[in-house]
Amino acid sequence: DSISTMYGSENYSYLLSDLLGAQLRNAGVNRSTLSKMSEFVSGVDRYTADIVDGNPDTVLIALGTNDALQEVNPGVFRRDYETVLSGIRKRLPQSNVYTMSLLRSPLISSTRVLQYNNIIREVSKESDAAYIDLYEKFSPTDFPDGLHPTKEAHVKIARVIYELLRKEVTL
Repeated sequence: DSISTMYGSENYSYLLSDLLGAQLRNAGVNRSTLSKMSEFVSGVDRYTADIVDGNPDTVLIALGTNDALQEVNPGVFRRDYETVLSGIRKRLPQSNVYTMSLLRSPLISSTRVLQYNNIIREVSKESDAAYIDLYEKFSPTDFPDGLHPTKEAHVKIARVIYELLRKEVTL
C-alpha cells in the first residue's frame, strides 16, 4: 500500500534493505488492499506474481491498512490473509516469512486496528510466519495526515524490523 511506496529510497523498506545489506524487491502498490475491492489492487490477486514468482529468501508482508480503512469484513480479511500466507508457504517452504502489524492510525479506530492485528497475529502463527508488532511503537504525531507515517517514523519502522531480522535471518 502507500505506506510501502512513499518517500522513495527513504521508505522503510529501502532503509531496511540498506541496514541488512540485502537486495530488495518492494512489491508495494499504492492503494492496495489485501482483500478484493473494486477500486483497489488486491494482494490476493497479485501475491503469486509479485512475491512467489520472485522466489525470495525472505518475505515481509505489510498489508491491511487500506482494508481496515475501508472496513473490510474481518472474516473476509482473515480468509484472504490465510489464502496469501498459505500460498506463500506452499510455494516457498524455505523462505523466511514475516508479517507486519497495522500501525496506529488516528483515521482508523483502535478497536478495528487491534482486531485486524489479532487476525494477522493468529494467521501468522498458524502459518509459521513471524509477526512483527509495530502498533505500540508509534504515536499520533508520527502520522501528520492521520494515516501515513513521517520520514522519521519510516526510519523507526526500519530499525525495529532490522533488530528482529538481523537476529533471525542469514542473508
